[in-house]
Order: sequence, then structure tokens, then C-alpha cells
Amino acid sequence: MGCYKNKSVLFTGLEEGGILLDLDTKAFFSLTETGARIWSLLYGGLCAADIAKKLSAEFSASQEKTLVSTDRLIKELEKHRLIVRGRG
Repeated sequence: MGCYKNKSVLFTGLEEGGILLDLDTKAFFSLTETGARIWSLLYGGLCAADIAKKLSAEFSASQEKTLVSTDRLIKELEKHRLIVRGRG
């Protein structure tokens, strides 16, 4: 099942990452450079495995390692309702 950005969340890119602002809760979250890249890849319902495959090619890292990191961030984003799983 794919992941979709919560429409109530704004993203601002920074030199070394980014900031997410949830307009519903007024909470903000910081992302590392890799986290910001993962956020940018959350479109069209891509799943963690799809994103990890893209990251492994971009950062010359093993797909297994990028999958663990991607899945961890996606679970954290989902916990705070910054993303949702489903059909968008």
C-alpha cells in the first residue's frame, strides 16, 4: 500500500534538510537531508521499497540499508499523521 502526504502539512526545504508544519496541530518537525529527500519522493503512492530503491541509486548505498531507514521515517511520519497509507 502506498503512502501519501497529508494535505494539511507544509514543507519548507533548508540547506541541510527541511521543516514540516502540520497546519491542523500547529506542530513542526525537522528532517535531515535524507529525510527531506524521502519526503520529496512521497508522491503518487510510492511505498517504502520504491523510495529505498531510488535512494540507494542516488546515494550509492545498499537497498537493504536505505529500506530500513526509509521504513523507519515513514512509520514516524505516519505516527504523527503527516502521511497516510492508502489510495490517496
